[in-house]
Amino acid sequence: MIVVSVDERDFHTGFIGQHFRSLQSGEASAYDNNLFLVHHPIVARCRDREGTQEWIGGLYERVFDGSLKLAPIPNTPYNIPNMQLRIATINLMAPAGLFLPWGDRANGLARALAGHQPDLIGTQEDTPESLEDLSRGLPGYGVLGRGRWADGGGIQCAVLYRQDRLKLGKSGHFWMSETPDTPGSKLTGMGSARVATWGVFHYEGRTLTLLNVHFSHLSRREQARILLRRLSKLPRPWLVTGDFNSTPWPIWSAHRVLSTHLTDLAADAGSTWNGGLNLPLARLDWILGSREIRGSGSQVLRQGKSDHWPVLVDVNIA
Repeated sequence: MIVVSVDERDFHTGFIGQHFRSLQSGEASAYDNNLFLVHHPIVARCRDREGTQEWIGGLYERVFDGSLKLAPIPNTPYNIPNMQLRIATINLMAPAGLFLPWGDRANGLARALAGHQPDLIGTQEDTPESLEDLSRGLPGYGVLGRGRWADGGGIQCAVLYRQDRLKLGKSGHFWMSETPDTPGSKLTGMGSARVATWGVFHYEGRTLTLLNVHFSHLSRREQARILLRRLSKLPRPWLVTGDFNSTPWPIWSAHRVLSTHLTDLAADAGSTWNGGLNLPLARLDWILGSREIRGSGSQVLRQGKSDHWPVLVDVNIA
C-alpha cells in the first residue's frame, strides 16, 4: 500500500471518504491489491475545476479501485475546433395516477426543452407514451432506448439526440447488477432492475460517448462503480446524464465515487428535485463529464410540471 499526502491543490481530483468506508466495511475485498491510501489535513478548503467551494472537516481517506482501466484522452489534431454542445437531463416521472398525470405535463416539458434546443437529452422514467408525446414536441430528434425488463418492456432511460447535428454510431444497454449484460438483472436487495443506455455519437469529425442512467436509491455506490467500469470500455470523451437518487453530500454518496474520474458540469445549477411541489428540495440530477470536457454555463429550468426539473449545461470538448 502506498501512502500519499495531498494538499489543497490536488484535492479537487476526487473526494476521499467514500472508499475508506468501503475498506472498513469489508467491501474493499472486491478490489484487487493495487490500493492507494490518501491522507488529507484535518480541515481543508478547496475548489474543484468549476470553482465550487467545499469545506471538508475531519480526517478523510480514500481508496482507489486499481482494477479500473480508463481509456486514454484522445489526441485532438490542432486544426479541429472544440466541440460545443448543449446537454440536458430530465426525469419525466412515470405516470402516477392522479399525481401529476402525464397528459398535463407532456406539452410543458416539450416546450421547456424545445426552447433551448439541446443536442443530447438524457431522460429517465420514460414510457412509450411519454416518449411518443415528447418526440412529437421535439421534431428532428432520434430516440435511443429500451425497457428495463428482460423482455424489453418497462420504463426506459432513453437518449434523444438532434439528428441534424449528431450521427449515432455504436450503442447499447447494460443493467446495474453483478452481470450487467444480462437483461433484467439487478443487484441483490435492489427493488427493481435499472437499465442504462449509452451511445457513441459523431459530430464534425469528432466522437463522444453519452451514458444515461437512473440509479436505484439502494446500493448507489456500487451502481457508481458499475457505471465507471462500463465507461472505461467506451470511447472518450464521456458525458453522463441521469437521476442519481442521491445528493452530492454526504461524503459517502455515489457522487464521490463518480467524482474520482468525472467532473460535475452543473454543480452550480441548483436544486433539481421538487417533489411535485414546485419547491427546490435537492440536487439529484447531474450532468458529468470526463476531464477533457468543460462546462461553460448551466441552469435548471424551473418549469415543465414534473417532480424533477430539466437541467441544461453548455459544454466545450477539447
